[in-house]
Amino acid sequence: VPTAPDWLTLINYLGGDTIASNKMKEAGYTHWADTYYTTNSRGVTALPGGGRYFFENFIKMKFYGAWWTATESNDSSAAFLYLFYYDSYVWKGFNYKANGYSVRRVKDNSN
Repeated sequence: VPTAPDWLTLINYLGGDTIASNKMKEAGYTHWADTYYTTNSRGVTALPGGGRYFFENFIKMKFYGAWWTATESNDSSAAFLYLFYYDSYVWKGFNYKANGYSVRRVKDNSN
């Protein structure tokens, strides 16, 4: 699972917080509620898995995707980022680990 700095490296490579989301989200209407100028130009193919809050059911699939990072704030919270269907911004923050978000895996090329 990538750390918050790993995600930041990708976001900066894609042009920064204000535009990187469009380059990361899957293009088209198959999964996202609206495409809002998405291109998926770097092949990240971020999908809108929504989120699960405090052991409830998952909600808002098609409207946003949220991904955990491996960066913890304390025993009960960790860093995450999320992408909304209606803008190009990458939002970041910390939230309770009891919430359910998606994860991405990082391939280790050191071997």
